[in-house]
Order: sequence, then C-alpha cells, then structure tokens
Amino acid sequence: MSGTDATGNLPLALSDFGAPNSGPNATYIAALRGRAPGDGDGIATVVNATLSSPFLGLTMFDDAQFNQSAKLTLVPRISGVTLSTVRIVVPSGVGAPGSVVLSGAGATGAASTVSGQIINITTAAATTAAPLEVTIGGLVTPVPTLQSDNGNYPLVVSTSASGGILTPIASQAPVRVVIPVSALRDVDSEGAPLDAGAVVAVEGTVTEADFGGGAANFSGFIQDGTAGINIFSPSVFLGLVRGNRFTISGTVSQSNGLTAVIPTSAAHIVDRGPVTEASPISIPLAALFASPETYEGRLVTVKNLTYDSGVWGPAASITLRDSSLTPVEIGIQSGSTATSPPPFPATVTGIFSQSDATAPFDSGYQILPRDSGDLIAWVDDFASWITATGATGGPTGDPDFDGKDNSFEYAFGLNPTSGSSNNPVISGLNPSNGKFSYTRRSLALTDLEVQVFNSTNLTGWTEDTSATESVISTAGQVETVEVTLSAPKPLTAPTLFFRVELN
Repeated sequence: MSGTDATGNLPLALSDFGAPNSGPNATYIAALRGRAPGDGDGIATVVNATLSSPFLGLTMFDDAQFNQSAKLTLVPRISGVTLSTVRIVVPSGVGAPGSVVLSGAGATGAASTVSGQIINITTAAATTAAPLEVTIGGLVTPVPTLQSDNGNYPLVVSTSASGGILTPIASQAPVRVVIPVSALRDVDSEGAPLDAGAVVAVEGTVTEADFGGGAANFSGFIQDGTAGINIFSPSVFLGLVRGNRFTISGTVSQSNGLTAVIPTSAAHIVDRGPVTEASPISIPLAALFASPETYEGRLVTVKNLTYDSGVWGPAASITLRDSSLTPVEIGIQSGSTATSPPPFPATVTGIFSQSDATAPFDSGYQILPRDSGDLIAWVDDFASWITATGATGGPTGDPDFDGKDNSFEYAFGLNPTSGSSNNPVISGLNPSNGKFSYTRRSLALTDLEVQVFNSTNLTGWTEDTSATESVISTAGQVETVEVTLSAPKPLTAPTLFFRVELN
C-alpha cells in the first residue's frame, strides 16, 4: 500500500478498493512493469467548457450540439515527475478537434499540434503542483440511440516524461453525453442492469419529486419519451420538482430489483425548468407484466381495479385485481399523500416500481401512487360511448349496417350511426419511409392495447414489436396516429400488408 513495502501486512478498508494509486504506489508499479515513472502516469478529468452550456464546468454534455468545448485537466500521480509529452486521441463520435488551447501552470513552454483526431503536446511541464489544461473546441455531440449506448466517449490520453515512451494512462476520462433513459433498461438473465456501475447522464421530466418523504434516502423518478428511471441518493438532497425537466449525471445502480441513477453530486442535478407534465401510459396489467422492465420507472395508469386485501394508509401495501383477477400490489410510500382508498372499481395511476430482494429480480413489481389525484373511480368508457353516440346492440351491434360492429367503431374512433364512417386508415403505407396513419379513440380513455402486425401474403402475420407510434392530431376524443414500421427503409418487399389490433 505504501509503495515501499508491497508485502507488508496492512489492513484494507472497503474504501481502499478502486481508489487511485498513491504517488509512491504508482512509482512502485511503474518499476515492476519496467517503465519510466512518467510513462502512462497521470489522472485526467474532462468537464464541459462550452460557455453557453447549462453544464459549464460539469462532466456532461447535451446531445446533438455543435461547437462544443471540453476541458481536459491532467495531473501526475507521482511526485517529482514532470510530464512533458502528451497525446490525446479524440473519439470520432464527438467529431474532430477544431481548436486546442493550452492553459494551467503545466502548460508553460508547451506547444500543440493537431492531426485528424490526434492532439500532440510537447515540452509541457505538468507536475502534481502544476496541472496541464487542454481545452478542445469545435466538438459535435452525437445522438445516442442504441440500447448499448452509455454516452461515454473517452479522450484517450497517453503520457511520458522527458526521454520516456508515450503510454496510455490507467483511467481515461470521457466526454459524457446525455442518453435516452431506455438505454438503461436492459438487464441480464438475473434481472440486473447491464449498465450497473457505469457513470451516465440522463434527462427527463420529473414524475415524482421524492418518495422518501424529505428525509434521508431521497427517491424520485424522471421519464423521457422512451422510458423512466429512479433517481436515488442516500444523502444528497435531490431538489427535484415535479413537472420540471432535469439533467442528471450519476452511477447506475440497483436496489431490490429497481434500477436507479445515484447522482455524482448535487451540482450534477441540473434543473432545466418547467415543461408539460409527463402523461401516464394507460396499460392493462397483462401487458404491464408481460414486459415489466420496459415500464419500470414509468408513470402508468391501470383501469377497472377492484379491492382484494390490505389496509389502505401510510406505508401500506394493498392488493388490487383487474377484471381477469390478475393481482397488482399498490405501495404507499413515505412521500405519498395517496393515503385514502379510492371508490371501487378504481383507476390507479402511479410509478411502476419493483421491490425484489433476491435474484433473479423478476417479481415484486408494484404501482406507487403519488397523491389522491392518482386514485379515481373507474368509468366504463365503452358504456359512456354507447350512450353518447346512441349506438344500439351492444359490443356486437351494427346499427349503421356497414359491416363494422360497435366494438370496432369504438376502438377506431368511428361513427357507429353512419355507414360512410367505416375506415380508420387516413394514409396508406408509404414504402419510402415505412409510415401509415389511422384514427382511434384516445387511449387515455380506454383500456385498449395496441399491436401492429405485417404480412406479405395475408396468411401469416408477424407482430412488429419495434414499430413506433406518435399522435399527430386530436379531435375531441379521437386521435390520429402515425405508425412507423421497424423494417429497414425503403421497404423492399414487393407486397406488404399491415394490420392494427386494439384489444
């Protein structure tokens, strides 16, 4: 541990593991490896140096930005060593360096050149008391889209002392770009997050400020257009505001099956201001439990739930059931004010969470209502629609004799009393972009689940589980939806049919 007696019986604390080497230890290791002490020595950090960025001085960057600047600071570990030669390889993912400015006491007498992605620095004078600062301008941040993206684009730094050999330092510092929350939703066969331990930056609208109730163990939730995530800290006050957009950098962790981001510090919790509050996704329990990790951390609404067991109140756990008798646990957290039961049957909104203490982490899912507004009486929307439209014959009736029963016309936002209102397709499939559009009754009102299928022969149908939807307009209680099929564009099949099911 001291660098002078590697065989000594020195007790270790947990905090010693993963800690950087001390200067004497780094010297000792360099000697064991046959290196000069300055070769590959140094600790690098990268912060945002873009003057217009809300993250100036922090270790995160917005995505899809131009003319970004990153400042790399390099400090040797070994006392007495002067790092004179430095090479920085800028990853192509953030573009080529447009400018390089050297500063800090370690830049005295230094010079830099740029060749493509490589920055070479010579005659520097970086010591433990004189850091070298390198500000790299003209960078372009990407838009991470893959689930495997963690948003970290390391600047690969190699160092040497005078007369030494350029050697990569032990730990490279990244340009850290905001990623979609969905990139953190992939898990292994045991239900543990694949990104556990990674430091990431995410952004989203706050759906719950603090279920911890204002004490230690602060626990909030954010979600973007792709997924939701828990923001947790055992000690740092999160300062989250429901309905505001926040950008947060921290370490991916898991507790009782719930994936979370633990902020690096209070400074890395950045309030971007108020936005439109996130709307819950209305989803049946069968669909929710069929892909629970997809929805974990998101605001959801489940309708037509009846009481089964448990006493409603603070810190309570209550079991409700849907019309198929599928059970769901409702958890009342310390910071929740949803402490009184709703009238039943009920519609319940809340954060879809998990509490499962043992691997595999594939059970213990629960809905966490935030306040009394998340608990309301369920209204049979189909019955209301029947009354409003004057349709007769119940779900299977066809009062306008257009060959479409009331269930079909209800689901697709049609008029059951007009024979000319029988086709929900607004625009057919466009082979160049894989898009089509149709109408449906607003999903916020219904218990319907959407499935998109395609076929080349009208016989065998395949569900396109990766197709995406967006509501492009709303008229009263009917919304027009644009669907984009997941197949590569342009579509090349000579014949392709699509089918939308609302169940």
